[in-house]
Amino acid sequence: MNIGEILSKSWQIIWKFKILWIFGILASCVEGGGGGGSGGGGGGDSGFNGEDLGLPIEGWVNDFVRYFENFESHPEQYIGLIAIILMVFCVLWLLALALGTMGRIGLIKGALLGDQNTESLSFAELWQESTPYFWKVLGLWLIMWLASFVLVALIVLVFGLGAALTMGILALCLIPLLCLFIPLSWLANLLFEQATIAMIKEERSASDALQRAWQLFRANLSNYLIMALLLFIIQLAVGALLSLPIFLIVIPAMFGLALGIDQGMRTTLIISGLCFVVYIPVLIILGGILRAYVWTAWTLTFTRLSASPLPPPAQPEMLDAY
Repeated sequence: MNIGEILSKSWQIIWKFKILWIFGILASCVEGGGGGGSGGGGGGDSGFNGEDLGLPIEGWVNDFVRYFENFESHPEQYIGLIAIILMVFCVLWLLALALGTMGRIGLIKGALLGDQNTESLSFAELWQESTPYFWKVLGLWLIMWLASFVLVALIVLVFGLGAALTMGILALCLIPLLCLFIPLSWLANLLFEQATIAMIKEERSASDALQRAWQLFRANLSNYLIMALLLFIIQLAVGALLSLPIFLIVIPAMFGLALGIDQGMRTTLIISGLCFVVYIPVLIILGGILRAYVWTAWTLTFTRLSASPLPPPAQPEMLDAY
């Protein structure tokens, strides 16, 4: 497998078909990413309490405290509000899950079509071709999330019981085993990513796709490790570059707080806040481009490796009966 060709071809595809950036942004809805920073402080001799910015901080704090005091004494009055908040949260979560799933499928389809030297791709075309795979891909990742949830719950239960029954000794002994979950979680995520590609490219079911992904990974372990390392370095470097403007935005605000000058503090905080708001769309777009590149590279990796015949399974030696 020519790793250099995959990395360069992936960039050519996402640069030629910039519509994949949108699907990269959608895929980020379920994969996380981006970055952010926040900071705050107050008190000391500067006398900064939020009123210097024209914000009624003290009134907000008092209202917040009174709200929870009233909630503790009359919780039944807030059942409707809590139900609405939970419903809104569930709707937003389901929407992010649906958009993220379509983003993943669209990136894979776009990478496959781009690898076939397609002349043009449109959002409507990719969305329409991705729709038939929605429930299959969603079901596959729900299996992973459910298994992860059960596994984490069991670990917490074992650690809790071990700490309670052995005064923490068993929990301390099991801590080194937690280090195994880092490579295992990486392996599980990689296998499900490759299985997703297998479902779309080779029209496989969930179980067949997982089996296919495991066969390819086992037969091409070195290629996968090298590709994973290179993509990790690329994501780490790009992530550091994307985070740099956030630090540059925060620095003036920190200087304003350190100086303690009301007018200068107000000006620097306002400027930093406005710059951060302006940078958020840029961060989302660049994060989507990075996500599109990574998924395209993994799709091309699967395509190249699946085109090569797998080595035959080892045959047991035949023993002579005589």
